[in-house]
Amino acid sequence: MNLQEIYDKANQVKLENNALTVNERLYQSGLMEPFDNALINNKTLAVEILKALKVGSKSIEQIVYTK
Repeated sequence: MNLQEIYDKANQVKLENNALTVNERLYQSGLMEPFDNALINNKTLAVEILKALKVGSKSIEQIVYTK
């Protein structure tokens, strides 16, 4: 999956006042499996997926680099 596909999927998620959790964003966008794989094999891609879903940088650091 390339970055354009990731951002296209992420942009389909309605983020009403950022009320969705990260897991809800991943699930609704269809990016849960690609994210899980990226978390293991390509942390840079995992970060890009979270950025596409408008997750804050502090949360990204905690999710990607403390597991």
